[in-house]
Amino acid sequence: MRGRVGVRDEAIFRENPDLRAVLRTEFSALIVGFCEAGELRQYLPPKPPPLHWSVRECHAADLARFSNRLDYFRTVLALADAPADELLAANLRIVKSARSFDLDFSLRAGRELARLLKTDYDRLSAILRRME
Repeated sequence: MRGRVGVRDEAIFRENPDLRAVLRTEFSALIVGFCEAGELRQYLPPKPPPLHWSVRECHAADLARFSNRLDYFRTVLALADAPADELLAANLRIVKSARSFDLDFSLRAGRELARLLKTDYDRLSAILRRME
């Protein structure tokens, strides 16, 4: 990302008007939810985020709050052109840490995965092993 301390998002384009014509950046992300009027939604937002806006790590409290529902598991598992199982397992490790290793969350997550992958035991067990 082009910028420096205090120069982010729209300010980058104001300071570099030629940026839209000369710079090509490729960034891939899977959007599994968004916040609207303080409410967390676990589906696609009505429009994508603007190009070249900042990406930052979620705070632990936001991750814990977002993971109260597990609807986003289905979206991650359906991802075709990336290692979906590895992404979900990594997410689960991060969320478990954000939730202070809450045993109830681990059980709920395991049950939801078992429900979603009831016909694919090998995939289920691989993800569960990577959650540890």
